[in-house]
Amino acid sequence: LNSITISFRISLFCSNFAPPNISFEISTMQQGSIDKKNNKQKGNKGEELAVEYLIKKGYHIHRRNYISGKNEIDIVAQDKNTMVFVEVKERSTDYFGEPYKAVDFKKQQYIIKVADDYIRRYNIDLESRFDVISITIPPMGEAKIEHIIDAFTPQF
Repeated sequence: LNSITISFRISLFCSNFAPPNISFEISTMQQGSIDKKNNKQKGNKGEELAVEYLIKKGYHIHRRNYISGKNEIDIVAQDKNTMVFVEVKERSTDYFGEPYKAVDFKKQQYIIKVADDYIRRYNIDLESRFDVISITIPPMGEAKIEHIIDAFTPQF
């Protein structure tokens, strides 16, 4: 594990004395994904694994991280004559449940809106579906990839 060092100075002011400088050093051990900057890096690693997986399965990757408004689709791919919108969820453990369970109804609605924007913007005339790739990468060991095909459908 990497160590993070934080240093700061405190100045004490007294009327009869020159202000002394007192230095403190605090060292902490970085633990897993506590550092929020690493969450994006972890997500990118999960997406990289998902892209590699899809390519091995014969998918053509059209776009990664397609953004519409404030929302995003992780991967836009094509599986034969079907446009596939893929949400990737990655965790280091399934202690709190499988990663795919984080794709709740609200998240699904956001993904559907972004997919609709993509289809309209690029005039896509193919069937479409929504998949979820759930990845668990333990600190020590192999990644577990679960591909849920047609994970949800739009509700009108």
